[in-house]
Amino acid sequence: MVLTGVSFTETIVVFMGGVLFVAWFGEAIGTPVGILVIALALLIFAKVVPKTFAATHPERVALIYSRPVDWLSKGLSPLITALSWIAARFSRVVGGRPMPRALVTKEEIGTIISMGEEEGVESFNSILREIKAVLKEHKP
Repeated sequence: MVLTGVSFTETIVVFMGGVLFVAWFGEAIGTPVGILVIALALLIFAKVVPKTFAATHPERVALIYSRPVDWLSKGLSPLITALSWIAARFSRVVGGRPMPRALVTKEEIGTIISMGEEEGVESFNSILREIKAVLKEHKP
C-alpha cells in the first residue's frame, strides 16, 4: 500500500513539475531541465532524506507512523483487495503465478519477538510490545 501511494504521489509530482517547467522555459528547454530538477528533488527529498532519518531514528519513526499506516491500510483495504484481485488475474493471463498471501506467519513473527526478548534486546522492547498488541487484535 505504501509503495502504491509513493508511486502515485511521484507520478503527480513529475506531471505537475513537467507542466511548470514547460510553461516557464518552453518545450525545448523545459522538458530536459524539468526532468533533471524533478529527478534530483525526488531523489533527495523523497528517497535519501526520509530513509536516512528513518535509519538513524527507527524507533521514533516506527512509533510515529505505525498507527496512521494501520488506519490507512484498514481504510484503503477494499481498494487494495480490488487491485490485488486484478493483478492476480492479469498475472495468470500472462503465465505468472500470484504470490502467497503472507511470506511470514503470525506464529513466526511471535517466535522472533520472543527470541528478541529472551536475548535482552531492551531498545526494541516497546516496539515488540506494540507488534504483539497488533497481532493479538488481528487474530482470525
